[in-house]
Amino acid sequence: MRQVSHNAAGEYTFTDTLTYFLPTLAGPGATWTWSGGVTATLSALTEETVFGSPDSVKTILLSSGDTVLLSKSHGLLSFPPGGGFPP
Repeated sequence: MRQVSHNAAGEYTFTDTLTYFLPTLAGPGATWTWSGGVTATLSALTEETVFGSPDSVKTILLSSGDTVLLSKSHGLLSFPPGGGFPP
């Protein structure tokens, strides 16, 4: 069953066949367990144009080599195929 849960600290948990953890209020340099044995590090916070408007975008690097992009105004912009797990 697909589920999304969150708390007041801005921490989201996405559950489907796997569970992913995304602390949306994390700052640059923060590291956490993404899912299973894959770790995530917030590597950059940049200002970019998203869908024609200025926005803050967080770049999250996964230990699998994949990248997740999170927009302040629009949510997930990029999610790796396979959830960030090596093939």
